[in-house]
Formats: sequence, structure tokens, C-alpha cells
Amino acid sequence: PRTFSDIIDSDFVEASLWCDNPSPQLPRTYSRTRKRGGGRVAILRDTSMSMEGLWNTWTNILCLNVIGIASRKGMRVGYLEFNDKVEKHISSKKSFFTKDYNALKQRMTNVKCDGLTNYELPLATALEEFVRIKSRGTGMTFQKSPDQHILFITDGRPTAGDRYVVRELHNAKKMGVAIHTVFIGYSTCPKVLDKLSGETDGLKYSAFLNTSSRKITVQERDSGLDLPGKNLNLDIGKLNMMAKMPAVFQRYLDESGVYGDDNL
Repeated sequence: PRTFSDIIDSDFVEASLWCDNPSPQLPRTYSRTRKRGGGRVAILRDTSMSMEGLWNTWTNILCLNVIGIASRKGMRVGYLEFNDKVEKHISSKKSFFTKDYNALKQRMTNVKCDGLTNYELPLATALEEFVRIKSRGTGMTFQKSPDQHILFITDGRPTAGDRYVVRELHNAKKMGVAIHTVFIGYSTCPKVLDKLSGETDGLKYSAFLNTSSRKITVQERDSGLDLPGKNLNLDIGKLNMMAKMPAVFQRYLDESGVYGDDNL
């Protein structure tokens, strides 16, 4: 039988989401090339205006979970925030990928949400960092390597750049980078996110506030489970509208007693 220690050898995305929503079913485990001290993950975090409030708070918890799992696996972590621009965290050693987990945690807690949403720019920026690692000392710009991951977290549709991220998907597949996507909120998930995960062997999840349980619910997007709005107390259209208007949504959360760390 599987035990809690299996989490250490599980996929870091599933393990991170499991920590946020524990259940009797442990995360799936995968064969890793190097179980300790191997691999890299780039966290791409949407900080556009619509992420303000609950979504941003939950995303911060998810990112901290990823750091915790990555530190136990000995993985190097890169972190960037994006809206219509990109802001990379660069370590004290001038590197994007780092094992300075404390510095990463500190950076993640100081987030300001504004601007629009561009998928192309953060993906291209992260993939360039993978290329930089692989080309260092080898002269090679593209080379497949195991245990390379991108965690792409967003609540919106792309409004700038290449909305189909054709070049980035091609490069990720060529390099063997798995793109895991987490789509937050009540809108229909953009098909491009499913394509990014599906064609790079990544995982794909939806996260939303379930007003019945008063908790953030996370489910695989292809799991066949109910859509986010099906069993909620409010009309899905109203929920989605409130989620895009932080002040209105925050007032609803406060009045209903939903918001708070106990419900995340």
C-alpha cells in the first residue's frame, strides 16, 4: 500500500495541489531520472488585474506548496510574474533557476495585480531560460532532458501577443518541457491551455471557489467531474462577473464568510 512518503516521489504539481486539498487518494507517482537533486520547474504566475483578491491569495499558497515540494526533491525553481509584461525573479547568484527557496518565498508574498494577460511573453521567457541552461558550455540550444517543468497559473484569456503560442508550444515539445496548467475561475478554460498541457505531457487543472463547501475546489479538467458552476449557490455568470471585479467579489466573500485561510 502507498504511504504519505509517496508524495515525495509524486509529480510536484499533483503533490502541491494535494497539499492544498488533502484526500485519501495520494498523488500519482512517476519514475524520475534522479529522485533527489534533479530537475527544474519554472513557475509562471498571472498577476493581471483580475487575479486581485481571493485568486491571488490562493495562488500564493499554491506557489509556496510548490516551493516546499521542490525543496524536498532538490529541484531548482524559477519564478516569474506576468500580465502584459514579465517580471523575473533573479537570484543573488544572477540565475533564474535557484535553490534559494527562502528568497523565492519572500518574492512570492509581494505581488501587485494589474494589467492585461499575455501568454506568449512568459512562456517564451521561461523557455529561453531552459535554453540558457542547456547551452551553457555545450553550444547546444535545444536538447531534450527529463524533469523539466513549467507551471502556468492563470485566470484569464490571452489579450496580447500570440494567443495560440505556436512557437512556444513547438519549442517546449522539442526541448521536452512539460507544461502544467492551472486555470482559475468560472469561465470556460481557453483551449490553448489544454493544448499546451496535452501536447507536452503536462497536467491540467481547474480551480474555483465552491460556495457550497466554501472552499477552493481543484479538479482535473478532463476528469469528467462537474463543471465549476453546476452546483454552486449563485448563477455562474454572476460569479464570473464578480471574480473579474475584485471589490464586488471581495464584498460577497466577506458577507458570506467564505474568505479566510481556513477556507483555502
